[in-house]
Order: sequence, then structure tokens, then C-alpha cells
Amino acid sequence: MDYFGAIFAILFATSCMVTSSLAKDRNDLTFDLMEEYDKKVRPSGSYNKSVPVIFKLYLNQLLDVSEVNQKIETKMWVLQIWQDPRLVWDPVDYEGLEYVHLPTTELWLPEVVLYNNADGDFAISQFTKAKVNYTGFVEWKPPAIFKSFCEIQVAQFPFDTQNCTMKIGPWSQGMDLLDMVNSDWKVEDHKCDKPDLSLYKQSGEWKILAVGCYKHYIQYACCRGPYVDMTYYFVLQRRPLYLLINILFPTFLFSVLTCAVFYLPSDAGEKMTLSISLLLSLIVFLLVIVEAIPSTAKGVPLLCQYIVFTMILVCLSIMITVVVINIHYRGPTTHTMSERVKKIFMVWLPKFALSSTMKKLDPYAEKKLKAAKAPKLCNDITDFSGRDPTEGRHRVMGSDVRQAVDGVNFVADYFRDQEESQKREDEWKYVAMLLDHFLFFIFIAACFLGTLIIFGRRLMEIGGEEQLFLENEDKCLLNCK
Repeated sequence: MDYFGAIFAILFATSCMVTSSLAKDRNDLTFDLMEEYDKKVRPSGSYNKSVPVIFKLYLNQLLDVSEVNQKIETKMWVLQIWQDPRLVWDPVDYEGLEYVHLPTTELWLPEVVLYNNADGDFAISQFTKAKVNYTGFVEWKPPAIFKSFCEIQVAQFPFDTQNCTMKIGPWSQGMDLLDMVNSDWKVEDHKCDKPDLSLYKQSGEWKILAVGCYKHYIQYACCRGPYVDMTYYFVLQRRPLYLLINILFPTFLFSVLTCAVFYLPSDAGEKMTLSISLLLSLIVFLLVIVEAIPSTAKGVPLLCQYIVFTMILVCLSIMITVVVINIHYRGPTTHTMSERVKKIFMVWLPKFALSSTMKKLDPYAEKKLKAAKAPKLCNDITDFSGRDPTEGRHRVMGSDVRQAVDGVNFVADYFRDQEESQKREDEWKYVAMLLDHFLFFIFIAACFLGTLIIFGRRLMEIGGEEQLFLENEDKCLLNCK
């Protein structure tokens, strides 16, 4: 009994050794598959049968959105799956191998290109190995960097939202030869698989609001079957923090500093210096940030509108400052203030002055004082009795006394003229000060109102824009306005 058991064990071991020696390894499988394989022939049973290819994008990173060059650069993983009946084997014959990785340079590949390519290769240039299943299904997932054209809408820059597309499809093969399908091997209502964002690394400049995909069928006169393409949509919203801190906020400070020109007293002699310095600083700042502003004639960005608005404020402040300084240094020898100007700037406007410390100047105070003053009893220093001073003037007044009286009258007239001249100069200075006072608050109001008018509407829209895309999904990919 033990004798037959030993013989059975020896025979079983021998059969196992023979079987293992006859089984083929991975190298043999690769050789057998590639021996008579022709990569120029489509993997189709007949010439009229189309080859369906599962096509799906995995967005890995948003590298750049160039407003100046009108292009978007993305890093993708491109998944393509198709069935090649020439790559079928029995795993039993090859040590149980169910899949093998083969170089794509030796396999038939779908001729898929990026139609709206802006720079670089139209097709995938990185030929990684493909995973081939024993059932003949080939899975190829190469990395790719796509540089596609994107028409940048700059009207709302830097609070803009862009809708960029990537059109991908066969270049020389129509739908009768090559078809692009979803993961379930079909396409319904022209909707294809959206780009997968599970591997996406968030961008510091752009936020993805929505993604989508539509399949198009385009019939050309030259070809029998329609050409298919999958157009992917990426709705991007800019994160404006960098531009707010480095461009918008300094521009706002320039407009605020413009108001300080009218707070500076005219006697300081630095009003024009400050105005010109602000203008030169703004021009230098524009030279620095000009590369960050999109250069296009299709619209004026909000940021450019605000910079132009600030430039207008600065130029207006310079022009008005010249007028205010001119008024400040006017005098009675060159200008006469009309009654209308006195009523407007010295009677009416001071009532609306916002400063409680501003002194009110009454131009009619002297007339009121003279009207209320009692008449003199004696009109001349020699008239002590109340008589007519012209009677006997030369008899009473001696030559020395006469000269003294004339000298006193001359000095009195001189100081009276000086006082009158100083009053007229003070009136002009008061008008200039009042203009500065009101212009200061007018420019402050213009600064804040201009900022709100230019950016206010867009800031209100941008808050609910993300929710709008989430609620409407595909409806907003083409037109949400």
C-alpha cells in the first residue's frame, strides 16, 4: 500500500513540474501579442464598424490663466479605454496573468487632438505604457499639459468670472471610424462625462465654480460620417485678494490723498507740490502695474475704469487748487469782490459749513457799525464850541498846529487804508478757505461714491454667483447672464 502511494506522489510531482515548464511567462505573452500586431490597423472587425473609445479627463492642476495671451494652461490625466480583439489571451496559458503593460508606441492609439490649442502640441506627447486586459480592453491614462485658447472677458476684471472651453476630438477620422463615448459606452442628450476633480489641487488665483461637457456632431461636406468632439467647460472665478492688496488698495489711497490737498492751508505753500507729487506717483504706479492689466479692446476692465477715475480726480484737484490759490492771494489792488460773491460765499455758504471751529466773517459788519454809531458832536479838534468849523479856521489854527493836524490825518488815513486793504484781502482768503472746506468733503464723497459705483454692482453679483452655478449646473455653462 505504501509502495503505490509513493509512486502516486512521484507521478503528481512530475506532472506539476512538466506543467510549470510548459506555462509561458510575461515575456512570452508580450512576444505573442506583438508578433503579428500592426498598429496602423484599427481594432475593428470590419471597415464599416466604428471603434468606440471611452474618453474622460481628470483635472489635476490649473497652471495658468493668461489674460494677455488669451489662453489657459491645465495639467490633465487623459483616460482612454477601447477594445482591441487582437490583444486577447487565456490567462491559464500565461501563469494566470490577467493584464500586462505594453508600450503605446507599439499599439494602435485613438487619434485625439486638442482643437483649440493655443501653444505647444495638439496631441498627447507623453507616451506612457498602456494597461492591456486579457479580454482585449486597453486602458491608457497618460498625463498631459493642455494650452488651450480661452477668450478672456475683461470687463469685470479683477472681479471677473471666465468660461473657458477645451474642444477635444478625432482629427482625421469621422464617427463612422472612431467614436468618443462615456464610461457606460454611450452618450445621452449630448452630455458627456464631466472632468473629474477628485485629484484637483486648488489654485491660489482661480476658483472652479462649475465644470461640464457636451458632445458635438459636426458634418463636413468632404466626409461620410459626422465628426465628433467633446467640448469641456470650466467656469472659473478669480480670487481677487492679490490684486486688491497690490493694485486696488494703493489706487484707492491715491484718491483719498487727493482729498488731503484741500485740507492743507493755502499759506503753507505746499498745495501744488502735493498735487503734482500725487500725479507723478500715480503715473509711476501705472507703469508698474501695466503688465497685470489685460490688454484688449473688447472692453474696459473695472480696474482700468477706477484708475482713470482716480487720474481724473488728481487732475481736477490740480486745476481747482490753482484756482483756489489764485483766489487766496487776490487783493483790492487787482480785484474787487462783487456783492453777489459776498452773499454766496460769506453769507449763505458758511451756514452749511461742517466745521464748528470755522470763524464766520460778516462783510457788512462795518456798515452795520457805522449805522448804529451816534453822530459826532464835534467834527474838528479846533471846534470846541460846536460852531461851524470852517468859520475862522485860519484865525484859530496856527501854522504849526495845522501841520500837526495834517500829519495826524495822513497817518490816520494811511492806517485806515491799510486796515481796509487787509479786510479785503481777508475776505478773499476767507472765500478760498471756504472753497477748500467744501471741496474737501466733495472730493471725499466723490472718492467713496465713485468706488461704490464702479465696483458695487459687481461685488453684489459675485456673492451669489457660486450659488447660481450650483443651482443651475449645466444651464449656466453657456449663458448665465
